[in-house]
Amino acid sequence: GVSQMTKGAAVGDRTLRQAMAYAMNVDQVLKKFGYGLSYRATTIVPDAFGKYHDSKAKGYPYDMKKANALLDKAGYKRQKDGYRTRPNGKPLTVRLLAYEDSNDFEAVVANYIEQWKKLGVRVKLVHGRFQDYNVMTEMLINDSSAFDMWMLAWSVSSEPTAHAVSFLPNAPYNFGHFATKENT
Repeated sequence: GVSQMTKGAAVGDRTLRQAMAYAMNVDQVLKKFGYGLSYRATTIVPDAFGKYHDSKAKGYPYDMKKANALLDKAGYKRQKDGYRTRPNGKPLTVRLLAYEDSNDFEAVVANYIEQWKKLGVRVKLVHGRFQDYNVMTEMLINDSSAFDMWMLAWSVSSEPTAHAVSFLPNAPYNFGHFATKENT
């Protein structure tokens, strides 16, 4: 079938996604858990692919001040408990789907949940826990409504086309169900 972007999901708002990205302390995480083997990717095609990489893309470097400003401007109001509401005044909770992996990966996810808490965004693991990888994959493929956002590990292949085709609307591993006029 063809992927459909999830309507009404908490993370359907681009501003919220951008703010959450700016709140992620990726460089600090890479320093602690990357063991010198990882670096920040700013696009889906990393710099290892030379001319195919967009070197002008800067990604979302850690900037909590900017993250807060984005949400404030968009109408995500902080409540007495420190968490924000959606611009329509309804509670904001992002349901995160993440899989059981190493203690390092689970510590990284816990770190990001804490960063988002500082931003005022309540993020909860689906079913209150990390999921078995196969269960998570089934949920991703079948477009489960149980989650708003997901985290998986990602690595680089020997050539970028394999990753690029994963984002076509009819690709079986288009887990984000990314489908826009630009990629169709």
